[in-house]
Amino acid sequence: MVCGQDCLNRLLPVVLMNAAGCASVALPAQSRIYQKRAPAECVHRRETGLSLETAAKLSEVMPGAGGRSCLERYEYAKHGACFGFDPDAYFGTMVRLNQEIKESEAGKFLADNYGKTVSRRDFDAAFAKSWGKENVKAVKLTCQGNPAYLTEIQISIKADAINAPLSANSFLPQPHPGNCGKTFVIDKAGY
Repeated sequence: MVCGQDCLNRLLPVVLMNAAGCASVALPAQSRIYQKRAPAECVHRRETGLSLETAAKLSEVMPGAGGRSCLERYEYAKHGACFGFDPDAYFGTMVRLNQEIKESEAGKFLADNYGKTVSRRDFDAAFAKSWGKENVKAVKLTCQGNPAYLTEIQISIKADAINAPLSANSFLPQPHPGNCGKTFVIDKAGY
């Protein structure tokens, strides 16, 4: 099983996924589309049973959670149920990983460069500074538009490392580095 984390800022929802492909990713644009379709979509998604405490923490890192969007229902049905996590454990892990990434050199790099065009090489260097050059292959970056805006970050984490603090031994290489070219823009919306 492989777990990934792509919630480096408030616009990018976290995704936990396994090697069987039990995941898809909601990009920021998809999140907005999902919010527009929310009433019909919510009818088909059961409540997660998330505690109020976890829901409050989640809303800080996933603005589309709760309310009309029911993004947390979508994410849990698509990813959390796949793992067999209860909702509080699943979203608690998302929030913790989000914070660990934000506090890393890669997270600081993103925060320092909101609204700017950056190179993949510089992003990879920031990630390597935290967890080693060999672990850069665990990162998949997805961009959209012209100019290319970074819309998604997936970081593959070994299943047996998901409940421990991130370390150089936590990561698993991904088969594809993503579609971002040599340079891309980090949206200035920020955390």
